[in-house]
Amino acid sequence: MTMTLNTFTQQSLSLWDSHSQIMLIKITSTGDIIAHNMAFTSQFKAYSNLFELVTLTHIGAFKQNVQQCLLSDSPLSFITNFSPDKNDVTDIPYSYLITMERLDGMIQLIAEPKSNLSHEDVKAYFSMVNDFSNMTRKIQKSEFRLKKTNDKLNEKIEKVEYLANHDMLTDMFNRRRIFEQLNTEAERFLRTGDTFCILIADIDLFKKINDSYGHLNGDLVLQRFAVTLKENIRPYDFVGRFGGEEFIVIFPNTKTETALSVANRLLQAVIKSPINIEGYTSLSISFSGGIAQMTHNMTIEKLIEIADNRLYYAKKHGRQQIIVNDIS
Repeated sequence: MTMTLNTFTQQSLSLWDSHSQIMLIKITSTGDIIAHNMAFTSQFKAYSNLFELVTLTHIGAFKQNVQQCLLSDSPLSFITNFSPDKNDVTDIPYSYLITMERLDGMIQLIAEPKSNLSHEDVKAYFSMVNDFSNMTRKIQKSEFRLKKTNDKLNEKIEKVEYLANHDMLTDMFNRRRIFEQLNTEAERFLRTGDTFCILIADIDLFKKINDSYGHLNGDLVLQRFAVTLKENIRPYDFVGRFGGEEFIVIFPNTKTETALSVANRLLQAVIKSPINIEGYTSLSISFSGGIAQMTHNMTIEKLIEIADNRLYYAKKHGRQQIIVNDIS
């Protein structure tokens, strides 16, 4: 259907309420879209500017047509192609007869679908920025890639945080994380008055184990000892490797008597958990420990010093025991 001057206005008016494939838009000389019909909406969704929607190969010629139409009472027509997602005109599926008409200082543009057009028929080329479905797929792909990137980044962050807080040999909290938790418990004590205790535990005769069975088996002993501690503390207790063969257990909201009871249960669990060392008989181990309770005007350093002194006394006076009081 070729538009003529006599039928143009009448035909275009009918397109506003039509569901045909013919697209109808009104634009300003700068390309701003004032209005469009359903056919345009279904094809291009909501774009506010024609030049945002399409990249015109012969943009200069198109603008000249717009200006010429504004000065003329006669409609101007030319053949064009719309190219989804590409800037060339090879195998372009959308071909249109574009007709322009001046309308109250604006341009009324009718895009009538055409078929069987040769390359020579095309006077200008449009290239769609994206149709909606392609845009949606690209957004989804971008979101998927972004999610994968974020997931990988979060994994790396989690790994860095894990490495910063854990001892690699025993998979327990490390010295840095231990002091963080001690500070947390000390702040809670100052705020609520709920005291806490610590146990410093040292594996008995560990140097002899290393000398007799080798350092690799010594590492195995440390790992099995750590597992036994973790499996036998209370759910809200905190355990970490303090350094070497020394470990620390923090007992929140706990006084000395209860801490000693839990510590003795840990000691019995360790004694009753022999470690199988390849090429040797099962090895039974034990630990010595010192307990200290947080009191007012006591620093964390002082708390550790008291527990460490009691540990030293326990090792010096027979091992395989836990001391809770200062003994002169």
